[in-house]
Amino acid sequence: MLWYSITTPNDLQRLLALLNPIVTVYDEHILDSEQRVFAAYPQAIDWERFEKYSHLVHTIEITNLDDFDNLLATVAEARPTMNLFPNLHTVNFSLDKYRDIRHCALFMLPNVTRFTLNLPRMHDLTKVPEVNFIVGAIPRMSQLVYLEFTGEEVTQNSILDNIFVVVPKLVNVRTLIFPRYSLTARMIEACSSLPHLVELRTREASPKDYILGTELAEGGFEPNLTVNSFPSLRTLTVSTDEDSASRFLQHRNFPRHLKRLNLEIGLLTTEKVSSLLGVVASRFPTIVEVSVFQRDLVSYLIRGIEPAIRIHAVRALEPIISLPNLTGIELRNHSILGLTMGGLENLASRLPQIETLILNDSPYGVVNNPPPLSLDILITLARHCPRLRRLGLCVNARDAQMLLGYDPIELTNLQHLALGRSPIRDLDIESVALFLAQVCPPGCVLTAIQVQPSISSPWDDVIGITPILTRMRVIQENKMKETLRLFAGAR
Repeated sequence: MLWYSITTPNDLQRLLALLNPIVTVYDEHILDSEQRVFAAYPQAIDWERFEKYSHLVHTIEITNLDDFDNLLATVAEARPTMNLFPNLHTVNFSLDKYRDIRHCALFMLPNVTRFTLNLPRMHDLTKVPEVNFIVGAIPRMSQLVYLEFTGEEVTQNSILDNIFVVVPKLVNVRTLIFPRYSLTARMIEACSSLPHLVELRTREASPKDYILGTELAEGGFEPNLTVNSFPSLRTLTVSTDEDSASRFLQHRNFPRHLKRLNLEIGLLTTEKVSSLLGVVASRFPTIVEVSVFQRDLVSYLIRGIEPAIRIHAVRALEPIISLPNLTGIELRNHSILGLTMGGLENLASRLPQIETLILNDSPYGVVNNPPPLSLDILITLARHCPRLRRLGLCVNARDAQMLLGYDPIELTNLQHLALGRSPIRDLDIESVALFLAQVCPPGCVLTAIQVQPSISSPWDDVIGITPILTRMRVIQENKMKETLRLFAGAR
């Protein structure tokens, strides 16, 4: 339906134009003073026409409200009823200017079940009254089941200083997502009483968030949990040091039914990861996915701490390898993992059920210190881990001519292959693409990171060529099968 979803500025303008024609006015004394306004103040008959269509709207997703400043202010001032969108259930705003925050209140309605707000960059949002107003308006959305706040720089500080007060009022919420490193002890305590909360996690944001957020989460992480805390929780992000995380996970009132755990820890070593995963294995024997991240590199460089400690992956992951329900492992460190071809084959042979395997695909220092893994490890993984859907590795893709002598096995279920900062040369583009076209199934998304963003990477060409070669392979295989079928029928 035309009005079911408002997803572009043009959609929103067409909807608002039902009230009255929209005109553009200028202030000749101010540069770039273009503003959109209603040609006349909306009257009762205009509102009747508008509500006929606004009642059809189910979803609003807008990336910028700045062009609608005067229009929305007029709507908020003149509306005949508090709820102009009684069937609206999903609201997603990504704002460029802090002054636009106030317009969100127009859409924070009791019938809204999903609300996402990406806040603009602002060095001190604690001084912006609109932020506190919006946070205070959250309980209006009494049917809310999904709430997400994201933002840059210190946005999370001003939000989280206030939001933990209103969180306990969200009795129906099932998912809460906040900026990375923002789940403090106080916030976790506030969320622990929510009866239906299934997912409490963070969203990765800008590099500057990592620095400030790290300070935020290290100020004494000792959440005080009561009996029956988190009765429905299945997914959790914990961002602190390894000792605090270990104590928290072993808290006598921490639920044992966790299925997905994301650990964002400080400086990682093999022993620290192994010890922490030992706690995970003993406390959550039926866990499905485990992720361990080292905090942002910049945070440690600023403090003069050397982050480049090599983790021996097999030893670090040993405590959870035998868990019967484990289908996802993610380990990200800033240095190359201590993982050989034989070591990864040994690991893969013990994880036939694994569906997600991300082993530090984007370490630093790979230009001068190539990883020990080569691309043909994909054949080994295809042999041992047929259920793989997401795979992330840092491999040495140089000297790839030797790959053409292999008889590849397709990773039939693979949906995403992340090769991160894997080193590659220009002369290897063709051979790498030919090899990946044999291993990756149609539709598999291939990604890599440019080590130097200003310079084109050979991976760009590989990513462009591989899907074409994959389709050509599939067409050729289908023709061969059809030929064999016809030949067998003729006999």
